[in-house]
Amino acid sequence: AEDLSVPDTHLWHGRYVLLGDSVPLGVISMDLAERSLVLGKGLNFIRSCLGDVRWELEMGLLQDLAQQSGPQSTSDKSYLGYRYDNKLRAECSRAGSSSTILSVTISRMAKQVNSHILHSLRNKHHLQTHLWALKQFLLLGRGDFASALMDGLHRELDARSGDSRRVGSGEMDGVYVHTLMSVVESALRNTNAKHLPSYVLG
Repeated sequence: AEDLSVPDTHLWHGRYVLLGDSVPLGVISMDLAERSLVLGKGLNFIRSCLGDVRWELEMGLLQDLAQQSGPQSTSDKSYLGYRYDNKLRAECSRAGSSSTILSVTISRMAKQVNSHILHSLRNKHHLQTHLWALKQFLLLGRGDFASALMDGLHRELDARSGDSRRVGSGEMDGVYVHTLMSVVESALRNTNAKHLPSYVLG
């Protein structure tokens, strides 16, 4: 079931749930239903979050499941595992004692989906570079940036403290979001962080 009120930021854990009463347990197992749900989540993640709307599963990689059963098994139903053949028992047993061709097919499709997600995150969306930047800046691993950031915050807080004393209130207001962002941007411009790619700084 799909909950359309859940935003894309919570797509994986909140938008889709498996309704146990709707699973035809006489046809597929609960384990297979859960794997199918994860597969569907992966496909939707590719299209909704990664923006790869034209990516499709390579069905040709699944045809050998049908071809092993003979040339007459050329329909999509055969590819997807609706036609069982005893010749494939060996492969099915390796995937699990209760597996069927459909189970093996889902495993192969999941492998394609997972591989594409990892490839897209690493190459198109630069996951490794972003993680490195988080380590350097959010976790303050880069010394010059941390120093510039602390200096900027010190100047801002010191100025606000002086203003409070002059007014006579004795209390200092908090730092506004736009002021904090200005301090961060200044630290980025005046340290080696400015040499990072724009897709990281943006």
